Amino acid sequence: MSDIGSLDLADNTSANLLKWQTDDYYRRRLNTKSVQRLLLEACGYEWSDQSYDLITRPNNDEKINDLIRKHIINFSEKTRFVGLNIGSSLKHNAKRWEPKKYYELAQKIYNADSTNNVEFLILAGPEEADAYEEIKKIHTELGLKTLHLLGKEQSVSEFLSLIKRCDIVVSADTFGMHAAIGLNKRVISLHGPQPQQEILLSNDSGTKIHLNLECSPCFAGLNTDCQNKVQSKCMVNIQVGQVAEVLSKELYLLNK
Repeated sequence: MSDIGSLDLADNTSANLLKWQTDDYYRRRLNTKSVQRLLLEACGYEWSDQSYDLITRPNNDEKINDLIRKHIINFSEKTRFVGLNIGSSLKHNAKRWEPKKYYELAQKIYNADSTNNVEFLILAGPEEADAYEEIKKIHTELGLKTLHLLGKEQSVSEFLSLIKRCDIVVSADTFGMHAAIGLNKRVISLHGPQPQQEILLSNDSGTKIHLNLECSPCFAGLNTDCQNKVQSKCMVNIQVGQVAEVLSKELYLLNK
């Protein structure tokens, strides 16, 4: 940094940050660093795989524990909770994986081993009301006993406590994903229109799933921004089987 606080472009790390902000090709194809690393290095700090950490409020933790006990009567210390973060903001719905696929994922894991002590918690907020209602309709019809809809009106603090209760979180590139990373959860993240390399998620903390399509990342916010014949195919074409395979491995590691 210069004496007046502006970026010193003689410093390669600052130049990289500027290119990341102004050069789409650099951001899409050349940059390999997370946003956190770019920012820290531009400020003159050494990158050493630092994590970012969140804390929750004890009263909200207890409130969420009560909510879970109300919905899931028979669970034990061996029960594994998998959070399915089903939506995104309405302005960035191109990031979403289809709600029905989250349901199919839970069904597939259950069918593979109905005694594996896995309970699925639907994670959603007010802006995911449409996705929540869609999965609620499917659940009403099929009634998978290990899937639980805990509402979509929690405060941000309560939502964090709900994520804290999960062992694994499956999510697109949204607030819920970042919250899960910050709470040191195992994360399976699904990526399409946004650059997956910008997300600080190491092999030690989870798995990124993306299709490496030539058109991706494109930074599309809305599905209608996508120029492909198959709208948002970078997300639509992520198969339930792909995610189930990764989730099964994560559950196995947790239960070792």
